[in-house]
Amino acid sequence: MACYVGVVEKNPNSPLLCQDLSLLAVRPVDFHEKPKWRFLMNHYHYLGFGKSAGESIWYAATLADEWVALLSWAAAALHVGVREEWLGWDSVARRRRLHLVANNTRFLVLPGYSIKNLASKTLRLSTNRLSKDWEKFYGHPIWLAETFVDPERYRGTCYLAAGWRALGKTAGFSRMPKKSGFYEANEKPKLLFVLPLEKDIRAKFSSPFFDAKNNKEIFAMDVSKLPMEGKGGLFGTLRTINDPRSKQGRRHSGHSVLAISTCAMLSGARGYSAITQYGKSLSKRQLDRLRCRKPPSESTYKRVLQRLDPEEFDEKICGWLLAATGGKTQSAVSVDGKTLRGSFDKDGKPIHLLSALLQHEKIVLAQKRVPDKENEITGFPKLLAPMDIEGTLITSDAMQCQVANSVFIVREKKADFLWTVKENQPTLLDLVTKTCADESRPIDSQATFSTKGHGRIENYECVVKTWTLDIASQHQFPFITQALRIKRSWTDSEGNNPKSETRHLITSASLLKADQLLRASIDHWAIENSLHYVRDETFGEDRSRIRKGNAPQVMATLRNLSMGIIRISGGKTITEGLRHFSWQKKHEALRAIGV
Repeated sequence: MACYVGVVEKNPNSPLLCQDLSLLAVRPVDFHEKPKWRFLMNHYHYLGFGKSAGESIWYAATLADEWVALLSWAAAALHVGVREEWLGWDSVARRRRLHLVANNTRFLVLPGYSIKNLASKTLRLSTNRLSKDWEKFYGHPIWLAETFVDPERYRGTCYLAAGWRALGKTAGFSRMPKKSGFYEANEKPKLLFVLPLEKDIRAKFSSPFFDAKNNKEIFAMDVSKLPMEGKGGLFGTLRTINDPRSKQGRRHSGHSVLAISTCAMLSGARGYSAITQYGKSLSKRQLDRLRCRKPPSESTYKRVLQRLDPEEFDEKICGWLLAATGGKTQSAVSVDGKTLRGSFDKDGKPIHLLSALLQHEKIVLAQKRVPDKENEITGFPKLLAPMDIEGTLITSDAMQCQVANSVFIVREKKADFLWTVKENQPTLLDLVTKTCADESRPIDSQATFSTKGHGRIENYECVVKTWTLDIASQHQFPFITQALRIKRSWTDSEGNNPKSETRHLITSASLLKADQLLRASIDHWAIENSLHYVRDETFGEDRSRIRKGNAPQVMATLRNLSMGIIRISGGKTITEGLRHFSWQKKHEALRAIGV
């Protein structure tokens, strides 16, 4: 491809020599005008005009309804090294975005119309409308215009005047379809000029998740963010989990059964039947990758999931999730419990699980069953004991506001607590309330926060005051350094039906200010909204009738694992993430677990 401006000497008889360029117009030629356009281009352009490859639009520039210049735009060149380097393209990005580039294959100013600035203004008017015209004809916009100039003939002055940018020279190869080689060196490198038609063009072109038609980021999953096989992949972790079945008569390995169960859960499966159907839908090649000669039966899944050691399984899975996020608990950790309401038998109670969640990443760090004769207070230290949480802020509801758990957090785990104080600690609640209301005590720090969504407007006001020794001596509750009062007020989206509430909290984190403590207090409820609620509504946990053996707790861990994979992969919502894995081919779920 090459570009050419065929300007000839002035024609003194031309009636348009004195025309004002403000009347210049550029438009696509009609179907009945194409023979005329082709004749003029073949007659006056030194390269002539053959066939346009792929999508193309022909333009005519007019003054007083008379043609003064002609242009053609067509599909971009397949590979141009300087362009790919400038855009930061690899082969995948080029394949996804090449259709958003248009090439100015011909440009001709007709003889007799050598008017100053005519060429540059024609180019500008053409590129101003190019993207909309392309979307009208072909259903997608154009983000980048390009052209090639033969440096032996021209310098591209009119392109530079129109705001184009010279990127450099091509490698000097031409497509030779009739010869043995697909490309052949022509020893005539061209100058490449480009003109971005969108803002932030290089970021958009290199992003794999950008909707060109709507000009915005789209939801997409990138499982390459997860550790792959041989680099701490999930499949390798599953192989370290003990298989509870006897080796005699075993046809499928435990880790293969768990791998298929994970992929099925990522694709929306909720029970044994759905997992079994998913396994039967796998191809022989996919089963080979999962180390299975044939799909397991439903009874095989039941035996493995019911007999599996849930504590070991949860520890291995949570360890893998933490490693996939970077290996450190850098944000605050929320602790709360949830009852699996459908997990009870006639002779037993439903299973109650206590979970620890990274607030920012929304990844489950640990999960532990609370025995029937115990409660969350005694289960709290057992949950956090194996975890490395030094320097982390632990948040929980008023149930964990206990002396023993506070001592455990600060003294044994070298962390800090943030407890809500309620009527279960009446003396402490009275002291905290009086401390925050006492105007003679100076305010250590304060902060406000507002949010709008879900049909309401919420405003938060946080006041923090230092917890002094004289107050501490009145109540034997150690390690308190600050007292907080958080006022929450909310209305509907139109400012009506105002309501408010006030909460009081205590913390051992002496270095944290009001804005940080307020954020941690608000984000504590991510464990309800982003874990418990999602497991109930998206995965149907409370409606699940899986209740035999250890399967309820193992299935809960599989749900945590699925949510973690989706969030680490960049999923905006769990529902959209499940759709991604169910709508894509099954190799996407297999890639997510590292096979």
